[in-house]
Amino acid sequence: MVPWLLIFFLVAPRQVLADESWTQKLYANPLNQGLSQIPSQPSQPPGLIQKQMPSYSHCERFFIFKGQKYECDSNLGGDAERLRPILQSVPQAVSELDIYQKNLHDVRISGLMVSSALVLVALGMIFSQGQPFNPSNGAVTPGGGIMLTGLVLGVGGIFHGFTLVNSNETHIEKAVNSYNAVHPDLPIELQFKTGVGSKLIQ
Repeated sequence: MVPWLLIFFLVAPRQVLADESWTQKLYANPLNQGLSQIPSQPSQPPGLIQKQMPSYSHCERFFIFKGQKYECDSNLGGDAERLRPILQSVPQAVSELDIYQKNLHDVRISGLMVSSALVLVALGMIFSQGQPFNPSNGAVTPGGGIMLTGLVLGVGGIFHGFTLVNSNETHIEKAVNSYNAVHPDLPIELQFKTGVGSKLIQ
């Protein structure tokens, strides 16, 4: 590189060397070439919009005792267990609460029965290849037998669970009524309606 520049200075005409514009262009201050287009403040990407997490409403049941509002259920679910310390002095009320919790456990078992029934139906469909009955004689195929077993189990689980759910909530009301009959001076006031689709009392 250096020998070529030396040859250029030796060979170039004087007017070219006298003209300093090419050196000015060669060594021009970078501030004067294009840097004026740089914004005074660095650009930044648009800020991320934080989405609000959807709030899912869950069933909260309350009761009033001694002028204070309490939650009816424990953290394990709709078991009405937080009524137990108050109902403890009335055996009939405790018995109704126990029946309610036992039925609640049975409802969950019914849900497992329905889930198992769906699995059996799916397996029966696979084994029978969509033909639960033999086309030649109408007999039930092995896969069809699995399907029918799953259907019977599912229908029984749905019926059993619906029957318990339809009547189980009334045991909470019976437990509270039994307690209030013994302690009318310190009554429990439920803040929700019992029965199917129980909801808060507005």
